Amino acid sequence: MNPSSLDLRRRALLAGGLAAGLTAAARSQAASTTPSRSNNAPVRTIGLEEHCLPKELFDDWDAPPRLGAGPGSMADVGRRLQDFDGQRLEDMDRAGIEMALLSLTVAGPQGQPDPKRAQDIARRGNDAMAQEISKHPDRFAGLGCLSMHDVDAACREFERVIKTLGFRGVLLNNWQRAGAHGDIALTYDDARYDPFWDMAQRLEAPVYLHPGWSPPWYAKGVAGLTRMLDAAGWNWAVETGSHALRIITSGVFDRFPKAQMILGHNGEHIVTDLWRIEDRLHGGWSRLKGGPAASGGDGARPYSVMKVAAADYRAEKTVSAYFRTNVSVTTSGQFNDAGLQHILKEIGADRVMFSTDYPYEDMVEGGDWFRATPLGDDERYAIARGNQIKLFKLPLRA
Repeated sequence: MNPSSLDLRRRALLAGGLAAGLTAAARSQAASTTPSRSNNAPVRTIGLEEHCLPKELFDDWDAPPRLGAGPGSMADVGRRLQDFDGQRLEDMDRAGIEMALLSLTVAGPQGQPDPKRAQDIARRGNDAMAQEISKHPDRFAGLGCLSMHDVDAACREFERVIKTLGFRGVLLNNWQRAGAHGDIALTYDDARYDPFWDMAQRLEAPVYLHPGWSPPWYAKGVAGLTRMLDAAGWNWAVETGSHALRIITSGVFDRFPKAQMILGHNGEHIVTDLWRIEDRLHGGWSRLKGGPAASGGDGARPYSVMKVAAADYRAEKTVSAYFRTNVSVTTSGQFNDAGLQHILKEIGADRVMFSTDYPYEDMVEGGDWFRATPLGDDERYAIARGNQIKLFKLPLRA
């Protein structure tokens, strides 16, 4: 696939009740480390997957939304991305959102195969967003963007956005597009990125892994899906979740135990599939050993292939264990009671944070859903703001 085809495809992409009976005791245990909140006043939320694109970057960004017209169209999305003083603040007020951690929209530096250009737009993008945030420091904070071509340059920009611009972390739009034809995907489980994870640990700044560009070799595997299934409806979550699993299972968080990663959209499928993932990685063969043989043999079922796969597992703990120490998820674009209850049961309220995915989702709809979804007081406080204040060290009143 040539670069022009890639640009067209990215534009098309952009256009395009397990825990219902969770007991009060289980809920209390899940939120045991958060302050107790027992009054009936609405809890003001903090959103941290809320996207933007300052006007001076719009024509130079990677395929920004500009198609169609009218409310709900991609042109309307493009308008909302550029807005910081009008509709965005109005929607935040209507949604009950006290503060939004802003991030530059897809694909940004991750969509640029040219290292110099990617680094340039990362720096200019961060500076432009910092300027907008400075106008409303009580309502906005920032998650910086980075070019991931050169790890040393990425670390320098990471340090700059935290120490100089005052951002609270960084957001990466999945893997880094690289190569002369943009057909190489750089993934952050590679040992070359150890200095990056070390920097995240030393700065105590979380890394949000967000969906982004789909490499051609990956896109071929989902050819024929509708636009939305090929993008936010399905494939982006699969791609981002796969990348996150590479990072988790490679031992990154064993080498850098204080580094923190965030996944949107209820965990990009991983939390939903945790049982299956761990069953295959950590003991499916031993649990089933001794059962009826597939061919009616001696009772020992052949799971050697899975044993070999498990032998390649490089992390020290189970996948779910890292969701208790290093990985958090947000509710961005997932305004669903059953989905929220499931992730609460799997990883607990201390690892879940409210977000909406504005302007690709309706901020007010997300706020209305969160106020109404069944939660205990401690859970609602933790997810709405408590976890965000703690993880990002936000100067807000608890």
